[in-house]
Amino acid sequence: MGSQELLYVVPFVAKILESCTRSKIFQQPNPWLMGIMSVLAEMHSTPDFKLNLK
Repeated sequence: MGSQELLYVVPFVAKILESCTRSKIFQQPNPWLMGIMSVLAEMHSTPDFKLNLK
């Protein structure tokens, strides 16, 4: 996936996760949620990643 697509995907996923904060299903032992959080954390820890995507 290119960086152009990430400009749209990362904020979209962040907004979806933000809306799930009060959900009983999407809490932290959920494998789907943990996978997405893991990918976002990996992208955030990448040193040469664009700041506007962090």
